[in-house]
Amino acid sequence: THNCVGKTELDSHTFNCHNKSGHGVMDLGSALAQSCNTFFYNFSLLVGAKSIYSLATTLGFGHSITLAKDISTQGENMSSLKSIENSKRALVNLAIGQGDLLASPVVLLNLYNAIAGDGTYILPTAVKYTLKDGKKSEYKKSSPTRVLSEDNAAILRQYLKKVVVEGTGTKAQPKNCTAAGKTATAETGWKNKEGKLVSQSWFCGFFPFENPKYTVIVLAEDSVSGGEDCAPVFKEICEEITKLIP
Repeated sequence: THNCVGKTELDSHTFNCHNKSGHGVMDLGSALAQSCNTFFYNFSLLVGAKSIYSLATTLGFGHSITLAKDISTQGENMSSLKSIENSKRALVNLAIGQGDLLASPVVLLNLYNAIAGDGTYILPTAVKYTLKDGKKSEYKKSSPTRVLSEDNAAILRQYLKKVVVEGTGTKAQPKNCTAAGKTATAETGWKNKEGKLVSQSWFCGFFPFENPKYTVIVLAEDSVSGGEDCAPVFKEICEEITKLIP
């Protein structure tokens, strides 16, 4: 547990939580539900640089992902292991998706597919089958990569359901099915034409909760927050797909 008072001091630098008055005592479940930054700043120090870096790289963070021939993600970037071992600032920033990290919606699919499943993911692809001389051949998928134990994946599913039921992602809750997921708001350091700082908002989740079939990633550029801008879009996608299921 960690007592969030709205900020935390690390290496003579103040790291703020989005709730300036503080969340109070948080554990992993409540911190995910309420998007408590200070919990994860301090939690990352307990977990350690090597574990965080190992899991992130295994999920594909920092690397381009090929979806089909000549179609790959671009701009993926992540801090080096050396940099986060030598700097607490770099480590805690990486832990909440800030700092040097640049991540595409595709790499987030790996993470949420692993949580939605049994702790493994298969690299996403945009190819259903290949066609040669009029013959269709099923596209060969990659082998599953395990990144979490089945128990830890199950725990995270419950925590992410809490986000939708009572946390920052309540606007993502579909009316005709169950779902789980997480809001995110990433500061870019960039400014738009009006001179205002730009934030990229996300909602990442899966449905139906009991037996996940679909993972959905919503990204809104130059937006307010994941809970306000992206969660309602996720909700509508879930509802409309569910209507199509026999």
